Amino acid sequence: MPKSRCWIGDREYASKGDRVKAVQEVLYRYPAGNSVNDPGDDAFLRDLLAMHPDSDTKTAVEITGFRTALNQYGKQGFIVVHPDGTTLDFSYKKCLDHPNYRARVLNAMRVETDDDTTAYFTARQDNGTLVSDLTGVPLDPKRTYVAYFLGPAFVDIATEFAAAIGGWAEIQLTDSSTPGIARFTDRVLAERWRRHHNQYAALGLRAPDENPRDYPTSA
Repeated sequence: MPKSRCWIGDREYASKGDRVKAVQEVLYRYPAGNSVNDPGDDAFLRDLLAMHPDSDTKTAVEITGFRTALNQYGKQGFIVVHPDGTTLDFSYKKCLDHPNYRARVLNAMRVETDDDTTAYFTARQDNGTLVSDLTGVPLDPKRTYVAYFLGPAFVDIATEFAAAIGGWAEIQLTDSSTPGIARFTDRVLAERWRRHHNQYAALGLRAPDENPRDYPTSA
C-alpha cells in the first residue's frame, strides 16, 4: 500500500509532485476564461480552496463555481465566481505549500490512523481479497489505496470529531519541518480520535486511477 502524506480532500497522492500535477491537469483542461463545468473538478477545487491559508476570507461569500483566467503576469490560474458575478482569485500554490491549520490537523489525523488503515489493508491481503471494491479486479499491493467511498468521507468523520471537542484549535500538533507528519501532542486525545475514526470509517480498496464517482457503489 503506498505510503503518502499528500492529500486534497479525500484524494491521496503518492508524492507532492503528483498532487501538483493533479491540480495542473484541472487548470489546463479549461482554456483561460472558461468556466469549470465538470462536477468532479468543481468538487476538487472546493477541497483545494478549503486548504488555502485565507480560506475563511475566500469562502465568506457563497461560491457558485470557478473559472480559469490569466493573472497580471500572464500565468493561468483559478478564480472563484460569486452569485452576483463578482470574482476572486486564489493561488493553488498557497493551498499546497501553506495549508491552513484545519488542513494540517486533517493530515495529522490521517497519520494517527495509519496503523488502522494499514491493518485493514494487511487483513485484506492475507485473506485473499485484495481486489478493488469498485470493479472487483485484482489489485497490485504497491498500487492500492485504502479509501472511504463506501461510507462517510474521512473529512466528515474528522469534522464531526473536531466539533465535538470544541473545534480544530483544540487539537494541538507536534512541531514538524515536514508537512503531513505532525501528530497530536495529547496522546489521550489521539486515542479518542482513533476510536471515533474506527467507529464510523467504512473502508474499501481501489486502484489509484479508479474514481469512486464513476461507479454506482460510491457513497
